[in-house]
Amino acid sequence: MLQENHTNSDLRIVLYQPDIPGNTGSILRFAACMGLTVDIIEPAGFRIDDKSLQRAGMDYSERAALYRHDDWEQFSIWRNEQKRRLIF
Repeated sequence: MLQENHTNSDLRIVLYQPDIPGNTGSILRFAACMGLTVDIIEPAGFRIDDKSLQRAGMDYSERAALYRHDDWEQFSIWRNEQKRRLIF
């Protein structure tokens, strides 16, 4: 897991194995503007690093709070430890 910036909100957005960098970028921009954290459950259909994020137009990546999980199982463990609910 990689945690970048922090936010004050308890509300988070979770992306399960995102495939489209542009859509992910839009969600990251929205989350950065709203002060939300984005959890990405790997594997993604593209590389998630600073260079890739900038190339995909994710110019808010420095402001976005991003938390990466290796897979669904790791996300579930983290979620249970944090006593977080999952709402679809």
